[in-house]
Amino acid sequence: VPLAAIYYVTKKSTANPFVITALGLVILFFAAGIMHLFFPVADPLFLVAAKQQSFLSLGYAATQYETIETLTVSFKSFISAAPNALRHSFLSPYPGEFKNVFCNIFSAEMILYWVLFSAMLISFCKENSINSNKFIIFLVLFSCIILLFAGYITPNAGTLIRYRSIYLPFIITPLLCSINFEKLKKYFTLKL
Repeated sequence: VPLAAIYYVTKKSTANPFVITALGLVILFFAAGIMHLFFPVADPLFLVAAKQQSFLSLGYAATQYETIETLTVSFKSFISAAPNALRHSFLSPYPGEFKNVFCNIFSAEMILYWVLFSAMLISFCKENSINSNKFIIFLVLFSCIILLFAGYITPNAGTLIRYRSIYLPFIITPLLCSINFEKLKKYFTLKL
C-alpha cells in the first residue's frame, strides 16, 4: 500500500519520478522506525523478525544458508543483516554453493540476470524506457523491496528461489526493454 501511494504521487506529479520515489522511501524508512510507538501490532520490523523465527523453527533444510543473522526488532539488527539479505536475494545461489542440481541451475539463471543488467548499464538505457515509465519504476521498486524482505526472512536458498520466481519477471521485463541492443552491437562487433 505505501508503494502504491508513492506510485500515485509520481503519476499525479510532473516532478522526476526517481526523486519522488527516493523521498517516499526515506519517509517509509522513517515511518517503519517509529511505527512501534503508535501501532506495535503492525510494526514492520516485528513482523519481519517474527516471520524469520517461523522459518527458522521449521528446522534445517538441505539448502540452508550458513550465514543467517537472527533478527531483533531494531534498526541495528536489520542494518547488520542487510548485506546477507541482499546477497541471498540478488546474488545467491552461487555455482557450487549447494550440493543440489536445481540450485546450480538457478545459479546460472542469476548469472544471466546480472549479465542482462550489465548489458543495460553498458548500453546506457534506451531513451523513453524505464526512466520515463512511472509504472515500471513502481514494479521494479516493489519487486526489489519484496525480494529484500524475502532475503531477511528466508533461511534457505530453495524457498528463496521459489519466491524470486514470482517477482523477478517484474524486474527482468523492464530490464530487457531498457537494453539498447543496437548500441551493444557496436561494442561487440569486431572490426576486421
